[in-house]
Amino acid sequence: MSDEGGLYMLVSPCGGRYWRYNYRIEGRQKTLALGIYPYVSLALARARHERARGLLAAGQDPSLYRRVIRRPTTLVARTEMSTESQPERQRFV
Repeated sequence: MSDEGGLYMLVSPCGGRYWRYNYRIEGRQKTLALGIYPYVSLALARARHERARGLLAAGQDPSLYRRVIRRPTTLVARTEMSTESQPERQRFV
C-alpha cells in the first residue's frame, strides 16, 4: 500500500506492517523506516515523511541525520553499560 511521495506500508509475510519512505540522494536509492503500524498512525507517518522530505530538500540525508541525532545517547548508554557490567578490578601491589 503506498501513499504519495515515496511513503508506503511494507507488509511482511508474517503480517507485520511497517511504514517506509523511499528516496534518492546523490544518485542512490535509500529507504527510511518511519515506524510500525498500528503504533505509528498514518497521520504520524505522514508527518515523519514530510520532515524527512524537508531535510532532503535542504540537501541532508534523512537517515544520516537520524543516526547523528541518536549517536550521543547510544554512546553514553554503551559507556554506562560497559562500566556497570565489568567487575571492579583488584590491584596487586
